[in-house]
Amino acid sequence: MTTEVDILNPAGLAVSVDYLTAVTKSSEATATILHQLYQELGPDQLHTYVWKPWGFKGFRGRSTEGVRYGVRGDEGIVILSGGRAGAHWREIAGLADNITRIDLALTVAFDDARPTLALEFYQRAKEEGNANYGYVTTTRGGSTLYVGSRTSQFFGRLYDKSAEQGLVSGLVWRWEVEVKKPKSGLAVATLIDQDDPKNWIHNYIHQWYTMRGIDCPEPGTYRDTALEVGAIVKTTDKTIAWLSSQVRPAVHKLINAGLRDQVQKALGLNISINQPILLDTESE
Repeated sequence: MTTEVDILNPAGLAVSVDYLTAVTKSSEATATILHQLYQELGPDQLHTYVWKPWGFKGFRGRSTEGVRYGVRGDEGIVILSGGRAGAHWREIAGLADNITRIDLALTVAFDDARPTLALEFYQRAKEEGNANYGYVTTTRGGSTLYVGSRTSQFFGRLYDKSAEQGLVSGLVWRWEVEVKKPKSGLAVATLIDQDDPKNWIHNYIHQWYTMRGIDCPEPGTYRDTALEVGAIVKTTDKTIAWLSSQVRPAVHKLINAGLRDQVQKALGLNISINQPILLDTESE
């Protein structure tokens, strides 16, 4: 069984809003939120996105990576996911009449792979007589622990993020809490008012899981670290700076752990590296 110390001492972590569904009720509010969405995406870059027709419950609109939007009469809907949600949730949520869903995520990297983490928590839950837990494995070798009911206002997922991305199973895990209406509106209203929203998200996730018997890294101890190559950046200079300060440490850590081939495959690179890459002490 993985010990509490194992779980509470990760190599790095990141917290974020990972999903947001925002709804407007009037034509004025719909026009305002869609205008803000275009501003967030960058008016001079809209033509570079691959847009597809999209529909949902009578809404009709378009979608691209991380973004879906549509209108239904006077009503509007904007759905953000992944890096788009993390980058633009506050601006979009602040213009919505209703928030029908928000997902909060805590992504944690470990020095050593823990491929059985979800299974261990599931077995513990069964031993303690908790029936509202589910466990599934994936074709990529990963696994997911489900906490609660999909139809309830709260639903938890603890899953193997590194396996999902085609890397070695168990190196990176994600604790997620999906909050649906009406609780989602209260969660967003509280989150918007926070001076340190990431700390609030971490506290929220930690409390939610520990109350249900699932260990979770404690908040307020570790520096927030970029663990995914999914952040949204808008200029070449910002992209280079982001790669250097955020992505490089994570890539170096994986390469030094002997995962060079997997890293190159995941990034779509074909680079010959003949010597070890040492992680800068300032980047740890």
